[in-house]
Amino acid sequence: MIELYLISVVVGFVIGFSTNWLAILALFRPRKRVLGFQGLLPRYKKELAEKIGKNVHIIMPESFKKSFKIPFVGKKIQEFFKNSVSEEIVKMDDKELEKIVRNVAGKELKFIEILGGLIGAGMGLIQAFMVSLLI
Repeated sequence: MIELYLISVVVGFVIGFSTNWLAILALFRPRKRVLGFQGLLPRYKKELAEKIGKNVHIIMPESFKKSFKIPFVGKKIQEFFKNSVSEEIVKMDDKELEKIVRNVAGKELKFIEILGGLIGAGMGLIQAFMVSLLI
């Protein structure tokens, strides 16, 4: 009977961890379209770059934001900066973008993988309990 519980928990953990690992991997790969599928970040890199460019003013230092208030050129400076940020992200190699995202959110991505495993293990335990009631 203990084997049933042990096997169900281990298999549940492996399945839960693996599916979350695969889902996270699908954020970045495949980098080129394969059978109509492409990783989320490579596929939407241009849109992501545009949104980051449009919102980059949020993280700018106040001293830089002051240049936006200069008559006649302030708006041009702001647009230039936003466009420059967007263009740099678009030009960035997909591997480099993945590296940045993993550096920023690596702990959270690993937590998501482990959480999937724990949820899968919990489901395996529930399943083993239900099966043991039938035996």
